[in-house]
Amino acid sequence: MNKKMRALNAMDGLAVDRIPVMLYRHYFDQNEDNNVNEYIDWTRKSGIDMLLIQVDGYDGCPIEAKTFTIEDLKNLRSISRNDKFITGQVDRAKRISEALSEEIAIFPVMYTPFNNIKKTLKYAFNNKLDIMKCWEDNKQVILDAMKYAEEANDILLDEYKRQTKVDGVMISFRNGGDDKMESEEYIKYLSEWDHRFLAHANLNFAHNITHLCGWYGGNDISLWKDYDYKALNWDIHVEKNPINSRPLDIVEGRSYFRKDTVLMGGFDNRADTLLYSGTKEEIQLYAKELIRSVGKENFIMSSDCSIDYRIPVERIHWIIEACEEYCK
Repeated sequence: MNKKMRALNAMDGLAVDRIPVMLYRHYFDQNEDNNVNEYIDWTRKSGIDMLLIQVDGYDGCPIEAKTFTIEDLKNLRSISRNDKFITGQVDRAKRISEALSEEIAIFPVMYTPFNNIKKTLKYAFNNKLDIMKCWEDNKQVILDAMKYAEEANDILLDEYKRQTKVDGVMISFRNGGDDKMESEEYIKYLSEWDHRFLAHANLNFAHNITHLCGWYGGNDISLWKDYDYKALNWDIHVEKNPINSRPLDIVEGRSYFRKDTVLMGGFDNRADTLLYSGTKEEIQLYAKELIRSVGKENFIMSSDCSIDYRIPVERIHWIIEACEEYCK
């Protein structure tokens, strides 16, 4: 069984020869090759079964900050599929998938419209506008800008399907940290955008991943509990079960999320944790205990979020080796 079949079988709840491994990283320094060769090189050296292609270099939306005020978010024109925001991401996914699609499963990462506007204010606007203050004072302006972000996502989804060999996308949801929105308000204003996004992704691809990002702080996991996902990746070292306030680890996730959900996770991606400081024996023991506790079905070994790009690939090899040994 090759890596791609192993990954897609696991996502479909079918038999696998061993637990697939998906550890993913960023490429913060952009190069003239759109980081394509770096992705290909790291994928083959690390031995992972599933590759996540990041949006590095294309964070947020192509909204120009002329005045660095809310005025810049008004009267946005329709985005074209020929915009470099679209073509750059498609180029990266196309060339990577052409090189690797026979070997592994590939998933570009995407963000919800609200979080793309949030990222735009962080990067293009240098944090000179606070998203929650804008939301409070200019809600309709943000909602209109979200239509622009949604259009960009829709085009990207269709271009990924039309031009590339990717297997699906990984959609990142977040509502934790200092800029979190009250859950009732999230449900009222943002949930419908999430459902449209997921519906479009599921129409285009049979295999998609939902990521609940806890990097900036815990979320109200119940917001997304019943979404239409196939595979689910969340921060088991941060999130709490809203029902009993216990840590929402992989085992707890079995009973909390929808039946037959493919669960992804296991390793804390933060600095100085086991993944980076543990010995080979410690890391492999943890990986095997994790499989023993959660079971071999509907499970993909992963991390809470992206791992440090400086991690030696031999540490990833240790995890893969542990999965092979356990599943023999």
